[in-house]
Amino acid sequence: MRIASVLYEGDKVPCIIDSDSQLRNVKDIVAEWEAESLCYIANVKERFNNHYKKYPVLNRADCKFLSPVTPRQILCIGLNYKKHAIAADMPLPSEPIISSKSIGAVCGAYDDLLIPDNAKEVDWEVELGVVIGKPTHMLNSPEKSRQAILGYCVANDISDRHWLLKREGEWVKGKSFPSFCPLGPYVVLKDEIDNPQCLAIGCEVNGISRQLSNTSDMQFSVDYIVYYVSQFMQLFPGDVILTGSPEGISLGNNSIDFLKPGDIVKTSINGLGYQQQKCRRYQAP
Repeated sequence: MRIASVLYEGDKVPCIIDSDSQLRNVKDIVAEWEAESLCYIANVKERFNNHYKKYPVLNRADCKFLSPVTPRQILCIGLNYKKHAIAADMPLPSEPIISSKSIGAVCGAYDDLLIPDNAKEVDWEVELGVVIGKPTHMLNSPEKSRQAILGYCVANDISDRHWLLKREGEWVKGKSFPSFCPLGPYVVLKDEIDNPQCLAIGCEVNGISRQLSNTSDMQFSVDYIVYYVSQFMQLFPGDVILTGSPEGISLGNNSIDFLKPGDIVKTSINGLGYQQQKCRRYQAP
């Protein structure tokens, strides 16, 4: 089952995408995809499957896809693809490298990517997003992580390398501008993904393939990452962990330009759909 949130006739509408890929309005079951409804997703799924044809089908052309969930926290795992570390001539980390993004960076899968005047080195990073489905803290083992996971989505961990690396302080500065975290277009529930460590993942910029890899190249698995993070912080339903990006970014490659207004970025993960953003200059209010 896939869950989505859309803007339809001015209202935010929770949806389920059925087995025929039809977008169905399920506001009669849940008001929105928030913590309580995510905790009881099994009940929601049962109610939907028993009478799915009664839920109205929405025309996708009339809908704007929003972020499927509204996270309280967005965590990022750095240097988690082995070939990425090799390409960057950096040692593989012995523990997951943790950073974060402001929740103000979240946007829909097809929203414009806004480039502010003070961001000179805006870069792409396609990533597998892991969505948490229940309050989670101090898991006993990586094997317990699957109980905490709701599902998976496509994410683009947009960063401005100038604020990220050339200014003092934490990386969060370069990762948190509005539109720097497109999620979706939907969350695929975990029972539909047999193995999250065997998914093709890629990114195109202006039709040119820049990243092409597989989640099997991760240094730390999805299950280990969720377990590891739970040892020192609590995770909440709807929180998203971005699990790292493969090689092929602009950083460190002088032959590949950073993003600029007019560029088109397309990211995809097998079984999870795709995103597409058009870059444009941010207009300050």
